[in-house]
Amino acid sequence: MAIVQRKMLTVFLVLSICISMCSGFQVPNARQSQTVQRTASKLFGLDKYGEPATLEEAEAALKAVLAGLPEMSPEDQKKVAGLQEELTLAASEDLSAAPVLNQFAALAEPPFDLRVPGEQGQATLVTDPAWLSVLLALRFLGLPCDVVPSKGFLPEDRPSLVMGQEVVEDAARALALLCERYVLSDLVESATPIQEVVAPIYPSFLEFLLNKDSSKNKELKKALQSNLYFLDKRLQRSRGEYIESDEVTISDLVLAPQLHHMQVALKHFKNFSFSPELKALNTYADNLLNMEVVRLMLVPDDLVVAKYAALR
Repeated sequence: MAIVQRKMLTVFLVLSICISMCSGFQVPNARQSQTVQRTASKLFGLDKYGEPATLEEAEAALKAVLAGLPEMSPEDQKKVAGLQEELTLAASEDLSAAPVLNQFAALAEPPFDLRVPGEQGQATLVTDPAWLSVLLALRFLGLPCDVVPSKGFLPEDRPSLVMGQEVVEDAARALALLCERYVLSDLVESATPIQEVVAPIYPSFLEFLLNKDSSKNKELKKALQSNLYFLDKRLQRSRGEYIESDEVTISDLVLAPQLHHMQVALKHFKNFSFSPELKALNTYADNLLNMEVVRLMLVPDDLVVAKYAALR
């Protein structure tokens, strides 16, 4: 079934449930507002309804969505009208509506498997922060997942997430799929500007940590510090204890294992710690790494050290 039809059904379900929860367009909490507003923004391509600066703006955006988006330009109104018409047609045609519903019904049910090649002599050890983030997302969503050896399966030499007959070999893709398929959960994608702040942090850490050219050490250290500074500034603007608000988003789960690895490895190999001046970052890291779901998934410090010692 076409992805467009699945997405149309997804947004239809989201809006229907939100309408049933809201009376007179009164929004009970920010999470419902974020879910509908972001889903509509992503699926309809309405950039003007990007991440709201305040809850009031989110409520206004939600009202606009539920009321048919009267504030949209005529061109965007035509786009939405076309989607609504296609959805109406799909619902009236046995050959369209049934397969769309069956597609959702046919999605694999947990427990899922995270196949790993093993590390440091342990068959089910995974230390890659990207795949640890996938495990965190699964646990956060309450989806059972077994970590099993990949020996005898393809790919055998790298991790992969197995959901029924589907094998996902890319961690970022796995996170995106979880957000798409569990769109009504408490876990959502982070806004694009936040993703852009987060993206360069781990690569700059690796460059600094693994650098063997002393002439570049100062430059690479400065690049890492700059990225941490931008993260700190973003955290200062958060409306809660996490990177966006008082709710966890994908970027928080991406950062959790990265920050842990950085704290351990930088102290051990470079005698480097986050600057005390980065107060928002230090507070955020403490709160994030002490969340129970995160704490239970952290790799022991000695295994983190061994991981990067092998890379050096």
